[in-house]
Amino acid sequence: SALELASGDWIALMDHDDTLPEHALYCVAEAIISNPNGRLFYSDEDKIDEAGKRLEPFFKPDWNERLFYEQNFISHLGVYKRDIMEEIGGFREGFEGAQDHDLALRFIHRISPDQIIHIPMILYHWRILEGSTAMGAGEKSYALTASEKAIDEALQNRGKAAEVHPLTEFGY
Repeated sequence: SALELASGDWIALMDHDDTLPEHALYCVAEAIISNPNGRLFYSDEDKIDEAGKRLEPFFKPDWNERLFYEQNFISHLGVYKRDIMEEIGGFREGFEGAQDHDLALRFIHRISPDQIIHIPMILYHWRILEGSTAMGAGEKSYALTASEKAIDEALQNRGKAAEVHPLTEFGY
């Protein structure tokens, strides 16, 4: 429902309880201006505990489609071109907990790999709260199920014969 209220050419995804450093949106705007062909931008991130201590930095790779099917590294801070997000229908019911992964999987196949831009800076602080997946993927098991469903659907839509299994089945 927030998408219906948003205006502008770009949509940045973030959770209500997380934080951005004061320079985050400036860095995103600078990346958009420097990469006018870009349609999807994502930054590095870290976590922040209840005392405000930053930890667990996640320095993400530049675009790697195969890895993205295994791990949603776009997540925070992901910034999407609005018109493409509207074309693909935004978020869908039935993917709660992995809605951003489902969105990104559909979005990346409407654009070319050179339109996906990694901003190699920590521009997002993911707050660690009780019950949050920032504490661990097991906090919301339904999110893993939704992510598997999104990946499976994306592969099927691309004619890829594959089976999706959680890493836990392989001892990870």
